[in-house]
Amino acid sequence: MKRLLIPLLTLALSAVSGAALAGNVQHAMGRTTTPDNPQRIVVLTTGGTEAVLALGIKPVGAANGRAVNARGSVWYAHVADRLDGVEPLGEERAVNLEQIAALEPDLILGNRQRHEGVYDQLSAIAPTVLSNRLRGDWRKNFELYAEALGRTDEGAAVLAAFDKRVAELSDALGAQKDETLSVIRFMPGQIRIYQRDSFSGDVLARLGIARPELQQEDSFVLKVG
Repeated sequence: MKRLLIPLLTLALSAVSGAALAGNVQHAMGRTTTPDNPQRIVVLTTGGTEAVLALGIKPVGAANGRAVNARGSVWYAHVADRLDGVEPLGEERAVNLEQIAALEPDLILGNRQRHEGVYDQLSAIAPTVLSNRLRGDWRKNFELYAEALGRTDEGAAVLAAFDKRVAELSDALGAQKDETLSVIRFMPGQIRIYQRDSFSGDVLARLGIARPELQQEDSFVLKVG
């Protein structure tokens, strides 16, 4: 009996351990079982790429940061040196599914606003986790990606360091925070004035920096032109 019981217990404990290691992540499209310690990560938004890098992971593929510039780079300058060798997968709204499949990822991170229409195809390639919005939700998105990657502790440490830096900078700014600051983006045929529900709006609010009355709306942007 003992000879039979010990192997059965060993098998049961291994199964429990494996279940604990795999993630069961609730996200914008439902619930997805993610692998333990995924190694081949594909990220389909630039914000997601920054999050993954902040967590100490270099993806195998990522959505382009922008069109190819004069130097031949598709990555934003502040992360370009950390994305050497990463496969560019096209712009966020038009990622190349064949390229993604060829990379044989074990986890895909994207966003519902960009990738809801191709979620089924992405999920057929690898477990896929989509954050909900690309607005002022960067912190929620970061926490979701950290959970999907099995790095919640590392994610909490990154956010704690961010909060500490925000507090320090806010104190250092002092009375300068009372001077209003505008965030405006000039695009072909359009000007965007960023509101509170944006990455910049969230960061400025955390710093306590004043905004003009026109930029106090709990929305994303005011489009002009």
